[in-house]
Order: sequence, then structure tokens, then C-alpha cells
Amino acid sequence: MFTKYSSTTKQNLKNLILTIPGERVMDPFFGVGLRTMLFEMDNVSLRGSISAKILQQVEFYMPHVEILDISFSDRESGTDFLDHLLSMQVKYKLLPINDDDILDITAE
Repeated sequence: MFTKYSSTTKQNLKNLILTIPGERVMDPFFGVGLRTMLFEMDNVSLRGSISAKILQQVEFYMPHVEILDISFSDRESGTDFLDHLLSMQVKYKLLPINDDDILDITAE
């Protein structure tokens, strides 16, 4: 079931993930800062760190959302344009209306 509530929540989740901590006025802790991690070595540790930060931020700022799964697209090594590209998929549930949705994010 697609509602205005679910599209607003999807946009809010995207903003939470892409906002750099300190970027939002009056709330220096808001945001995951996905783009700041583009030039990090893509490994299990980085992906775990991103996932943990998303879970922490969603629990605090969006308690009406339950994260079901976070998956990352693999980069092809040696492909210059993919070296600084991070793609992920966040599956989540809107608890008030019991609706599942998927957010695809690609940070460049």
C-alpha cells in the first residue's frame, strides 16, 4: 500500500542517510554522512560501520521505521568511475501502517 505517509518517510530516510553530521542547523548529531565515506576502502568493516550508523540514526530520529535489511552493491575493482561510487539498498518497514518498502541509494 503506497501512501503519502510512506513517500514522506522514504524521503526522510534518504535525507537522514545522506546528511553529514553537523550539516543540519541546531542538531549536530543528525545524519549518517554516506558521502563522506566514498573514498574509504570498501570492505566489510566499512559496510558494517555504515549499517550500524544507519541503525543508530533511524532508531533515534525515526522510531516509526524498522530497518529490515541493508545490502551493498559490489564495486568492480579497476573501473575508475565505480571507484568512488557507493550503492546500497535499505529495506524497511513503516510500523504505524505495517508497510514494507525499499530505498535505493547511490552516493557519488
